[in-house]
Amino acid sequence: MAARWSPWRTSATDGTMEATATPVHLGRTTQVWDAEVVHRDSGRRLALVRATQLLVR
Repeated sequence: MAARWSPWRTSATDGTMEATATPVHLGRTTQVWDAEVVHRDSGRRLALVRATQLLVR
């Protein structure tokens, strides 16, 4: 349905990035997830994402 992301004023040109998603709302018809992208080596946060999905059954 929708995705909003907030990039930080930092970027990674080497190393490994890691994303972790956490459910905010797990309903019968919709789900909302927050995801955080960090640079694994330095621990710097690179982006935050909030995604909303419509569940079709």
